[in-house]
Amino acid sequence: MSFSRPLLLLALIAIGVAAEPINRMCPVLADEPVDPDFQTIWNGQVIGLCCARCVRQFTANPQLYAANLPAAAATAPAPSQAEAETNPLVGPRPIPPARAANGLDHEPGSPPPPRLIAWLGRFHPVVVHFPIALSILAALAAVLGRLRASEPFRHTARIAMHGAAITAVPAILLGWFAAAATPHPGLDAVLAWHRWLGTAAGAGLIAVAVCTELAHRQVDRSRWTWLVVIGSVHMALVVGMVGHLGGILVFGPDHFAW
Repeated sequence: MSFSRPLLLLALIAIGVAAEPINRMCPVLADEPVDPDFQTIWNGQVIGLCCARCVRQFTANPQLYAANLPAAAATAPAPSQAEAETNPLVGPRPIPPARAANGLDHEPGSPPPPRLIAWLGRFHPVVVHFPIALSILAALAAVLGRLRASEPFRHTARIAMHGAAITAVPAILLGWFAAAATPHPGLDAVLAWHRWLGTAAGAGLIAVAVCTELAHRQVDRSRWTWLVVIGSVHMALVVGMVGHLGGILVFGPDHFAW
């Protein structure tokens, strides 16, 4: 008797894990196939989704996306406008069928981006790590170069800042491509801040790189040193904030919730 309950519990867990989701396409992003690693239970049924963000959005208010589920389309009641507006994760309204058909978060009537643009945007997460890491390295080297009056640190800061400025250009361009092709329901404000602050950060990195080069070519560098240090530290903080906003777009606003 003492072993029956644990065995029954394990059997129920095994059945739940082995159960297939009732849907093949994600109810949040209707053109994306479900990923077996992302599932949730709703009304006693296994619902498959395509990513962790979609799991959070569906769990927050499943009625918004119930119409995209094959078994619940006829019975799920539509959410009220008040319910939708009070949910910050999913936005004020469900994705209309015309927009859910291509998975894009565009206003009705706007054409989807070309396929090449959408494909190039997928490289943004790969390229964007270079200006982030290099800008932080440049700031640390600039501070150490000033505190220790070390020429190797100053040279490291100069090379790192040049690398950050150069790699920021394709990162920004690919970021705009990704924003045009990737929907972020309910996070339009975060996306706008991420895009425009990221663009400003790229311009700032280029400006600091120019100052760093001018300081390198001056015989008397005293008046340029503090400008380079302050600019490098400031840009590292701005780039870090841009990266944080990008993380919210991927993992959701509650990623750091305790």
